[in-house]
Amino acid sequence: FFIGVRDDYDFRAIMVTLIVSFTLLGVLLVVMTLVTGVFDSEKWHHDVGVWSTHLVEIAPLLLLVLAGWDGAGTTTRRAIIFSGLMVLLFANARLTDNRIVWLAFGAAFGVAAIAAAIRWRSSFRSLPWRFVAPIAALFLLLGFAFADVAQEKAALYYPRDASIAGSLEHDPRIALWKAAVDKIRAAPWLGYGFGRGILREVLPAEMHDRAMTHPHNTFVGQWLETGIVGLLLFLSMLGALAWRYVRFIRDPDGSLAMAGIVGLSLIAGFVTKNLTDDFFYRSNAKLFWALNAILLAYAVVRQRAAR
Repeated sequence: FFIGVRDDYDFRAIMVTLIVSFTLLGVLLVVMTLVTGVFDSEKWHHDVGVWSTHLVEIAPLLLLVLAGWDGAGTTTRRAIIFSGLMVLLFANARLTDNRIVWLAFGAAFGVAAIAAAIRWRSSFRSLPWRFVAPIAALFLLLGFAFADVAQEKAALYYPRDASIAGSLEHDPRIALWKAAVDKIRAAPWLGYGFGRGILREVLPAEMHDRAMTHPHNTFVGQWLETGIVGLLLFLSMLGALAWRYVRFIRDPDGSLAMAGIVGLSLIAGFVTKNLTDDFFYRSNAKLFWALNAILLAYAVVRQRAAR
């Protein structure tokens, strides 16, 4: 992907393809659920965790629909298309009954809003309410959706304590993280070896839960697999990407700034989504790497054109 992006056309073609493919898959899932009356994410979308993570990775790309490739501003047509895509995004996320996806959306769009306000501060100062009001409404919606899903899960899995606080308190991942920390203390520097399920025979036996095959947190998992050395390298990689995107946002080229905003939003959403699970593998990881490669290659293309 990094080598394949040679000009603006390549970048836009790939981004449009990703957005259109999300639209088709999103509509398919909604229609299937309405027609059959049963939500089945495994038929075409792998499962709820993978699909909800895919939604978080696609969400930053929708900013290109709203603001344009160069961030010059929205139009009525763009706003209508963006609104329709957001409705589809949130409908699919709600079908998955995933809680952390709403916090990931909040992190992604929050970072994008802050970055845009810093990049185009003069426009923000002249139109503060037109900028702030939609963002505030979006965060209210995300908060309501998170509370709704959390309450529904609490009533389903913990009927004796059907509250959001109760569901979080009884979440099996709390005990899992404690067990993972104990394992980390036994091998803190180099870990146990590569692989999300490196202790898939040990953790389930100790937790008495066959589903607990990995730490359900990307950072805990990295430490468990590769020790503190690997974790620091992993954090350095994410930090290097984030710093690169910050530099893009400060560039005079509006297209480069939009690429930086999308990149920062992608990292914020993906990291947040992986705090309660680990989807840094297979299709979700491939898309994460591909998107970063595309954004970095686009920056190289734009900077070469400027020179």
